[in-house]
Amino acid sequence: MAVRHVVLCKFRADVTAATRDAIFAELAALRGHLAGITAMSFGANVSPEGLAQGFAHGFTIDFANAAARDAYLAGAAVG
Repeated sequence: MAVRHVVLCKFRADVTAATRDAIFAELAALRGHLAGITAMSFGANVSPEGLAQGFAHGFTIDFANAAARDAYLAGAAVG
């Protein structure tokens, strides 16, 4: 069964857009190093609802199964 991992982010005020982009690029690079990632999406919160509670950015990673997600959570691609 496929698994979607959702992360909402609050960056410090001193974190530049370039730094945020670099962080998301590093996350995107995981796809080439960790089996089981089927899709990734990154972006800014653009909802007009006003319910973000400071979470201005987020990303999702879709995994083929829970085992692939668990390998990501364990840091299997780090090294």
